[in-house]
Amino acid sequence: MTTLPQPLTKGELVSLTPQHWRTRLEQAMQDEQQRMTRTRRLVLDWITAAEAPFSAETLVDDLTTRQGIISRPTIYRAVEWLRRTGWIGRIHHDGAEHTYARLLPGHYHHAVCTACGLTLVFGGCDLTQALLHTLVAHGFTVQGHLLELYGHCANCQQT
Repeated sequence: MTTLPQPLTKGELVSLTPQHWRTRLEQAMQDEQQRMTRTRRLVLDWITAAEAPFSAETLVDDLTTRQGIISRPTIYRAVEWLRRTGWIGRIHHDGAEHTYARLLPGHYHHAVCTACGLTLVFGGCDLTQALLHTLVAHGFTVQGHLLELYGHCANCQQT
């Protein structure tokens, strides 16, 4: 398995597979001594196998129906923990339910196909630097940034 360098070099683009995402997440949990609870394991299993992007409600319905997890709030807390720690990102849709895609936390930028969920991870880009330079020139103190682009991959554009 190809591992992602940290950080990626400028202009470098790597496809994030579900298995790679899962491996990185489990390693981070182990490094941070996070517990792998039954609910977290089932949520991670589901997200790893899911066609991304996915909705939290679909995940919750599937786990409560098929896996017999009674506590919907516990599942939602697991989803929120993944979002808050940067392992999944929320995709906003006009007038529709938000969906989520697998991401990597840390200083990465992401391009996510909103049709199939393909996630491309890329290194620093001129767009980010230009924006940061402009903000600093106007007296804005930047404390961090996140760049996520959403659209359709080449395969989904052809279908």
